[in-house]
Amino acid sequence: MSEHFTHIAVYEDSARLILASPDINDVFKHCIRTQYDSGLLGSSSRGNHLFAIPIIEKFKKEYGTLSDTTEADQKIAYAIGWLTHRASDLQMKPVFRKAEADPDPRFTYQLSSIYHDAMSFHKVYDGGKMPSLSPNQVLSPATFNYNMASHPAADAVNISTTEPLFSWMWQTDDTLSNRQLQDSPVPPSSPICTLAVAHPEQPVHPIWAD
Repeated sequence: MSEHFTHIAVYEDSARLILASPDINDVFKHCIRTQYDSGLLGSSSRGNHLFAIPIIEKFKKEYGTLSDTTEADQKIAYAIGWLTHRASDLQMKPVFRKAEADPDPRFTYQLSSIYHDAMSFHKVYDGGKMPSLSPNQVLSPATFNYNMASHPAADAVNISTTEPLFSWMWQTDDTLSNRQLQDSPVPPSSPICTLAVAHPEQPVHPIWAD
């Protein structure tokens, strides 16, 4: 699953529900209100399954005894953010794997992830018109534009060349460091391996049909 907009969007929607629900613990609400960005960071982080629940269990016992709860608030908000990340993974990763297991899949796992991001951005943020709850999370319609064409700085860069180049560089680096390729009989330096990585270069923007 993508580590980008979907996880952030799920956290932001979860935060809205936490703040609106009469059934959620007041400490959770306080942590979201005062340390919102800590939760935002947790929602887009990986590998925190060893810490999130122990953090909440620790402060469930200790929170009322603290004279200054700032650090505890940060950690609790972060744990909440990561738990929304985990919930998203458990819900969607099996769907992506099942789709890719189709004998003639329409999308690869990676493309499914990219389009999932695009749909989350479209639905939760109204394509960039709806702001994040965090003043530090800057979103705009240009974020998912083809070549970010509507961004004020788009004309300053040859984006039609730059975006595919950086996409290919990032994807190549990510794939060559992947454990599957490390265990492959084809050496990572092999032209065969390089061609397999480079074709096709994955798009990083959605194509919306009117």
